[in-house]
Amino acid sequence: MTLRAKAQREDIGLGQSGAIGVQALPQFRKRLIGRGALVRQTVARLQKGRLLTLVGYGGVGKTSVALAAGAVWERLAQTEVLFLDLARISDADFLWTTILATLGVTPLGDPRETVLRLLADRSTLILLDNCEHVAAGLAGAVSAILEHAPAVRVLATSREALRIADEELIRVGPLSVPVTTTGLRAADVAKHSAVELLIERISERNPEFVMADANALAAANLCRRLDGIPLAIEFAAARVAATAIDDVIEQLARRFELLADTNLPESNRHAGLLAVLDWSYGFLTPLEQSILRTASAFSSDFEADDVVALTPRTLPQAMVGAALNGLLAKSMIQEAAPGRLRMLETTRAYALQKLDAAGNRRETFDALSRHVLQRLRDAHGSDRGTTLALWDRLRSDAAATLEWTLRGDGDPNCGIDIVAEALPTWLLLSEISRYSGELDAAIAAIHAFAPERRADELQFEFSRSIALYFVRGPNQEGINCGKRAFGIAVDTNMLDKQLDTAWNLHAQTSHWGDHRDALFFARRYLETAKRLGDPVLINQGWRVITRGYDDLGHHRRAEQIFRKIVQPNAGATARPVTSWGADEKIIRICMDSRVHWFAGRQDISLEIGAHAVEVGENEGQAHTFCWMLAQHVIPMVLWAGATERAGHYLSILIDIASHHFENWATWGEMLRETIDVIAGGRPSLRLVERIRTSWPQRQDLFATLHDSLACSEALARAEQPARQCWSTPDLLRLGGKRAVLAGEVERGTSLIRRSLLLAEDRGNLPSAFLARRTLEEMDPR
Repeated sequence: MTLRAKAQREDIGLGQSGAIGVQALPQFRKRLIGRGALVRQTVARLQKGRLLTLVGYGGVGKTSVALAAGAVWERLAQTEVLFLDLARISDADFLWTTILATLGVTPLGDPRETVLRLLADRSTLILLDNCEHVAAGLAGAVSAILEHAPAVRVLATSREALRIADEELIRVGPLSVPVTTTGLRAADVAKHSAVELLIERISERNPEFVMADANALAAANLCRRLDGIPLAIEFAAARVAATAIDDVIEQLARRFELLADTNLPESNRHAGLLAVLDWSYGFLTPLEQSILRTASAFSSDFEADDVVALTPRTLPQAMVGAALNGLLAKSMIQEAAPGRLRMLETTRAYALQKLDAAGNRRETFDALSRHVLQRLRDAHGSDRGTTLALWDRLRSDAAATLEWTLRGDGDPNCGIDIVAEALPTWLLLSEISRYSGELDAAIAAIHAFAPERRADELQFEFSRSIALYFVRGPNQEGINCGKRAFGIAVDTNMLDKQLDTAWNLHAQTSHWGDHRDALFFARRYLETAKRLGDPVLINQGWRVITRGYDDLGHHRRAEQIFRKIVQPNAGATARPVTSWGADEKIIRICMDSRVHWFAGRQDISLEIGAHAVEVGENEGQAHTFCWMLAQHVIPMVLWAGATERAGHYLSILIDIASHHFENWATWGEMLRETIDVIAGGRPSLRLVERIRTSWPQRQDLFATLHDSLACSEALARAEQPARQCWSTPDLLRLGGKRAVLAGEVERGTSLIRRSLLLAEDRGNLPSAFLARRTLEEMDPR
């Protein structure tokens, strides 16, 4: 009985096998997707060797590839192909009688001798399917066949190698899935074989199904969550045909119940993912089972040493390594990179269930939490590259341990420690906003379990303040977090923390538009720096004071301090990026450009601004760079009328902000619309509303970019002497122009004159020039 080649092309339709070879042979009924190259490779290897094993994970499609290759081989070589499904034989000795039954021969005497005699002169390909459970005993039988029948070849499928002399292996991996999760279109995802299989199988059940851009991302995510395993995708397609893709994704927490064929008996090894994994798990040694359960704690790639750290110290490292090698050989884990291992999401979900059943989740995840903490502590003093590489590897496991320790059943103190150790890296990566939830949980854990850890509470409140700022921009909640942190620093007399928190409050209140508060905290910063006696910090303190005076509109005073104290000692700044993540080098260059601008030296200011952008692109800290572009360099370039250059800088801002900062991304969108307005367009209702509902500083800045963007709140604030700041002269002038247009000539003229006097008094030459020109235009004499 031979396997008939029903397909003559690469995409061969396949059916399901019988229980053992004596029953109905597999019938080709569906297109084989994404395996053409693998089928060709299999046939080519069979031409060169006589024993080839397809090795891979359960449900990955080894049988389908073997059947397709057998069909091609039968057609090309004009030889018979004997298919034997060994899933239900319990002993390799039954191989002989199974071959005879497949050939339709009644055994006379010893089955082994009968088979060897029958095959001796035959040109045959024997396809042995599902060999893993009899692999040990199969070696002798296959070796005997190859020795006594020189024209016979053997193609086997197994979850591990048969370990027979001259055996060659081909690993059958998952189907391809989209790697990216953004900007996916239907045409893009359909190029990946896993998604192609999903689409085709859904369409078979629901002809009205259409893969559109709207559900492309969901399809990609589902295939990724299913690890590109064809059997899992087949089961999922049956569910999607009756519901939406997103609904199936939401139910993946119970994937083993969801992804099953209820028409097949539970004993069938392909009745569902659970049956597939039960089959594989049952053939692991007790130690391999234990190590698989332990390794399921890792949510990303791991190394052998990581697993050792989670196992009892009484278990020798060599035994752990041997168990991992066994799991790798049996396709229960995969090699992610040289020296690094990974577990498919489906395997991990199964192993976690087994971990729970064994009652070992607590001890395993407690061990993982301690391991992550130790890895972070071991990295102290490492260079930037090493620190970032370590965090990239620990990111997923750190998230899992923080969930376990701060929101689950783990040790809250360990979670607090992990947050404390990870904070510098989060700041370095400008990712503090990404972990705001973890900061909230850590603060709650301190209040509930460790009230004595005030230093950690301070650091977390401080970092939460920064996180809120990174996401929303300046906001009162973030400022209040900063004030709580500052209060703890003062109460506990931690001078270094007083320095950090004072700087944070200076920056946030300044960006909000409360410039008097900002100068107050700038002075507290300088006072603390002087108490510490550090010349670098003192110089930074004077730089902060410079910014405080500049924001209040005292530009002459600001330039005097900057030129006489800050700039001459700039070379003493040995720490260009401060402990709180501010890039002092960029800030100083920006400040230099700003004082030149208000002093009327426009060309010099723009040249220094261009240098600041160059420095920021090459070596700048991301958040500080975005701040400089959005609030300083781009506005100054627009004030100068250089809209083309502003557009270039804006593209840089949007690119960086889109990866890190919601706040600066919003700035980018608003500035892009503003450039369109400057070019002659009308402000959109969206832009006008965004400005109106913004904080004072942003309202003020956009008012200076174009007359039509000056909201009534900003204009009213400018008339209040207690709220005067750097933008007040321009806002008074704009308010005056509007009053004149409304027929209030006397009031309008008065406001413009106030603008001129204030600008001249404070040393704001560009604003003085604009006010003077406006008055001249009103009085052509």
